[in-house]
Amino acid sequence: DELRGSGELRYVAAWRIENPVLFNRFDAEKESLRNTLRRARANRVIAPLAHLRRPLLEATEQFPAKLDKGVNEVWLLHGTSPENILKIATAGFNERLCSNGRFGRGVYFAEDVGKTDQYATPDRRHKASQEGSDDSLYRLHRLLYPGGESEHPKDVFY
Repeated sequence: DELRGSGELRYVAAWRIENPVLFNRFDAEKESLRNTLRRARANRVIAPLAHLRRPLLEATEQFPAKLDKGVNEVWLLHGTSPENILKIATAGFNERLCSNGRFGRGVYFAEDVGKTDQYATPDRRHKASQEGSDDSLYRLHRLLYPGGESEHPKDVFY
């Protein structure tokens, strides 16, 4: 909580929750983009490079995954509620499932933690029992904290 709203980003932990179907689709789109950029360069068209702010670059240097600079891949942030994490992992970022934002229906990403912090809600307690058949928070906790309550850090923002 001491960092909440301060604009400071500190990498504490990360999980990789991968949907193989969506990841393969993403990989195919990256390859298509790589081919488009190759054709553009052959016609002397140069795509601008993304330039991110230093705080995000420094915070993401520790991430284990490497970005593909050939397609100008960068890390961006998205703040959400704990209940939405598995929905995003299952269906991806889908603007049809979004509520209206300031600029209309859509999925928003930012490089400023202060902006994404406005949308993130805390996950403060481990959920040990399931309520109903579609209890995404319970399923998320079983996936991220298999050891139970002792593994849950009590103050997580996704």
